[in-house]
Amino acid sequence: MTGAVLAVVVSASAAVAFAVPLLRRRRRVRRLEDSEASVAKAVADGRLPRSSGEALLQHLEGLRRECSGMNGS
Repeated sequence: MTGAVLAVVVSASAAVAFAVPLLRRRRRVRRLEDSEASVAKAVADGRLPRSSGEALLQHLEGLRRECSGMNGS
């Protein structure tokens, strides 16, 4: 392997190592946002008591904020 090819491979590996945790975090945040929307809809439809829904929404919001503020994991 030439030096140039090796440099490209190392750069690509570093980019993947950086991008994968970001993508995982975005997916986590997106799933939490979807869950928040589902809970809000269940409360609006009357399928979930308002007090339980509010508690769940607060919990999910806290988890989402925590995931959004994570640094690389």
